[in-house]
Amino acid sequence: MSTERASSAPNLIADRTYRNYDGPMRAVRAGWWVIAQSVIRTNIKKVGFWMPILMIVLIHLFFGLFFFLNHNVTRALGDMGGGGGGGRGPFGRQGTFTYAACTYLCVTESWLMVFIEALIIGAGCIAADNQSNALLVYLARPLTKLDYLVGKWFGVFSLLWCASGIPTLLIYIFLLTSYYDEGFWSQNPYLLPRLFMATLIAPVLNASLIVGISAWSKGGRLAGATYAGFYFVIGTLTYVAGIIMADNAFVALDNEKSGAKVAIVRAMTVRNASVGGVTDGLAMNLLHVKPQDHPFPVAGGRKGRQQAPLTWPLAALGTAFVLLPLAAAHRKIRAVEIISG
Repeated sequence: MSTERASSAPNLIADRTYRNYDGPMRAVRAGWWVIAQSVIRTNIKKVGFWMPILMIVLIHLFFGLFFFLNHNVTRALGDMGGGGGGGRGPFGRQGTFTYAACTYLCVTESWLMVFIEALIIGAGCIAADNQSNALLVYLARPLTKLDYLVGKWFGVFSLLWCASGIPTLLIYIFLLTSYYDEGFWSQNPYLLPRLFMATLIAPVLNASLIVGISAWSKGGRLAGATYAGFYFVIGTLTYVAGIIMADNAFVALDNEKSGAKVAIVRAMTVRNASVGGVTDGLAMNLLHVKPQDHPFPVAGGRKGRQQAPLTWPLAALGTAFVLLPLAAAHRKIRAVEIISG
């Protein structure tokens, strides 16, 4: 019986042409870029992804048109008065709406749309992988935690910057080409690099915070709600505290007390100690814009007496908003959940 089974078993065929792979074994290069491409491709297919971008474009078009109309009206009034505008550019040097102020408004007034875009793009970027246990698949491949984290962050950041930064740079090109013969370049020789750095602030802050929160969440909705709560609660608290401090400083200034102007600067710094405030304050200082350059009324009153916030506290706070969430995300990301107890 056993002999019949042995004889009926198929014979093994030895293929002498088979060779084991003996080529070079290279590690995966730019593995983070593969992850980033996945984030980008997934989000550009969403209809909701394009709605905030449309609003951002409309905001930029509004300020560009506002600047164009005001500039032409000012120049026409100057010609009627015989002054010709004094050859000093839009609104003259004493004006309230300069080239830098126009680009500053384009950067800062779209903060809410950038925040909404961050929720759409980044809330589920890691939380969805946590929920579906996809990290086990990702990290089983020749991919490190750092590759995974950098890829997710860069995917979110690049989409946010394209949504907000490109329209702002287009406004700069519009101003440059339209007013080149009116002293635009001589008045703003370093506006372009400063503007480019200003456009990076909001995407970097929002991408870092939403990715860090998403890494510690089990679902995209929870991550989005957590980030929204953090964003608006911190923003409201710092804004109210700054306004109260500013009112007290204005009273001290009216009474000609010493140190009142320093207290105003501190109050403006406290008012900007939030995610949106850091974007606003750093962009204001980068572009050398003052609160008085804002063409519309500023909440809190007494716009003419407000001061720009300090740079270094906002820069330090912005650095914390970037590094701490990413460090927490790197600590949390692992292929297998470890339960201690």
